Amino acid sequence: MKNYLKSKLIVKLLAGVAFSMPILLFAQDGEPTIKLSIVEKDSVKICKAVVTTDSKPVKGTDVNFFVKRFFGLMPLAKAETTDENGEASVVFEKKLPGDSAGNITLIAQLDDDETIIDQVVVPWGAKVKFESGMNEKALWASRANAPLYLIIISNVIIIGIWGTMGYILYLLFFKMKKSGIGYNP
Repeated sequence: MKNYLKSKLIVKLLAGVAFSMPILLFAQDGEPTIKLSIVEKDSVKICKAVVTTDSKPVKGTDVNFFVKRFFGLMPLAKAETTDENGEASVVFEKKLPGDSAGNITLIAQLDDDETIIDQVVVPWGAKVKFESGMNEKALWASRANAPLYLIIISNVIIIGIWGTMGYILYLLFFKMKKSGIGYNP
């Protein structure tokens, strides 16, 4: 009976180790983090991202660099792979429109995990002056700002249509009765 209890205890112990082994093998050390920094050397603009896990550099992961636009993210280049220091960099060569101050938002994101991102606002965009076209005379403007020729043409067409209908009714009710043409009960 003692041997049976010992063997049963050993089986439970081995089963416990066997079930906990995959958890121990596939457990991650920590969540990776990404830090985006901006470097400008001799009018060359460089976006550099450093990927670390538990303050140790991560080698061989892909990092995507984006510019935040109105309807989504615009990629700057293909995904860059981190080196032995955990760094990936890309040269910012585009001249993009920014906000009224010329600011654009740069984003670095891990390729395999879209929740790990970092973003920086930099003044590398072209300054855009937003003008309202509401007070211009245009075809799509309100009635107060419509072009004069459009108002004249549309009113002539409307008067022509209603005038034709009025003339037809005049002929039907007044001219045809006098001439005696038509149905007389």
